[in-house]
Amino acid sequence: MKKKQAAAPSENPRLAAEANYKKLTNNILLIVFLTAVNIVFLAVDNGSNYLFSAFIPYLCAQYALLFGGLLPPETYAELGFEISDVLDKPTMYVLFAVAAVCVLMYVVAYLFARKMKVGGMIFALVFFVLDTVAMVLLLDSMEDSILDLIIHIVVIIMLADGVYLYYKWKKTPETAVIQADEDFPEEDTQVPQTDAFGNSKVLRYADSEEKARILAQAEAYGHTIVYRRIKRTNELVVDGRVYDEYVAFAEFAHTLQAHVNGHKFVAEYDGKTASFLYADGKQIAKKIRLF
Repeated sequence: MKKKQAAAPSENPRLAAEANYKKLTNNILLIVFLTAVNIVFLAVDNGSNYLFSAFIPYLCAQYALLFGGLLPPETYAELGFEISDVLDKPTMYVLFAVAAVCVLMYVVAYLFARKMKVGGMIFALVFFVLDTVAMVLLLDSMEDSILDLIIHIVVIIMLADGVYLYYKWKKTPETAVIQADEDFPEEDTQVPQTDAFGNSKVLRYADSEEKARILAQAEAYGHTIVYRRIKRTNELVVDGRVYDEYVAFAEFAHTLQAHVNGHKFVAEYDGKTASFLYADGKQIAKKIRLF
């Protein structure tokens, strides 16, 4: 007789916080892209520019062009001096280097932030706050730059929200708990290595003394499920018992499974960046892996 399938678990708050955090890291990439494009437009003097860019590297690029004698002659005339009066190639190179380093620092901040290292997001936030303060202090008038200032403030809020979401993600338990229905789901008709009750055979008891790397972990239907790696062996552990394993020096995509008390638990590595746990076909845990 067929039995009802267990209800899908509610959205995993940890995964949701992680996804929202990573979306906000794109703001750092936006700063890099628009600043770099604006500097290129400034250098080729095509009269085009995007409204928004980081102020400090853009200002350094402007002064680099000024000291390099690379601005149109009429610009120097408007400023009241000849090109020869300000020509200073060493200063030009230094200013271009400072502009490039500023942009590169945002790139590094993005790469760290994207890998769930909050230091990158915090650095981008602090550096951009300083950038905004410099814009307010160094511009003679904010009248023509009020929209740019508003965009700066919006970006600061988004970066601060990214820091908040990181700590929200950090405080959210890795486990996702789902409740069992009164009826168990229909059992898989092809259950390898099972006992008379349909449970997968236990390979051994999990060694709690061995140093293990936790690849994913969750609670479901009153069971504790752990996907871990000890030396060269990946284990699927349910309630302290090892039900399935994968032995390899270098990991490739693989799937481990166990049937316990009418439930099917699956551990999976996609061979790229993430490990997963499933209970009766429903994802209950995901963990990003850097190696």
